[in-house]
Amino acid sequence: MIITPFFMSAAATVTVTTDTYTTPSSSGGGWTSYSVRQLVPNAELSATATSTSVKVTFRGPASEGLGIEQAFIGQATSGGNAWDFDGNQVQLQVSSSNSFDLGVDSNVQTDACVIALNPGADVIIAVDHTSDTSKDSIAQIADTGWRYYYKEGNTDEADETAPSSFVDGGFDGRIHVKAIEWTSES
Repeated sequence: MIITPFFMSAAATVTVTTDTYTTPSSSGGGWTSYSVRQLVPNAELSATATSTSVKVTFRGPASEGLGIEQAFIGQATSGGNAWDFDGNQVQLQVSSSNSFDLGVDSNVQTDACVIALNPGADVIIAVDHTSDTSKDSIAQIADTGWRYYYKEGNTDEADETAPSSFVDGGFDGRIHVKAIEWTSES
């Protein structure tokens, strides 16, 4: 689903979301100490101008929460692996904190972060899960064109531009990400 920008003051805001994501399925527990990379296809981003700031809304799993150690957003590289950043990624924070929890079936929106994302390029959202086994479930929803990649046992790779050896999640859909709010100057 493509969402077109609407204008507020001197900025345009593009939000990527789907109504079906209000009740995500859970992929069970056991996702402690994983690094996950979500590829957001540019076809889902109808922005026509480079972003000045971005907010991401994460969705908690239906049955158990998830601890996020750190999260980053950036553009996908035009070469290399599908999960690689172009080198200009920035950290996402919630209430100025680098780590945050996704509660059961709840939304968490990040603070606005300053980043120049270009329209027409795929976006990567990378998260490192905590090692807390009481918060180790993931939320997912089928969504054509979206793809995620993961690596077990490494919780310090969300910030890396080109980490090695991620595994294709084998799932055409979203994991964690409910919406991206993209603001640009009009």
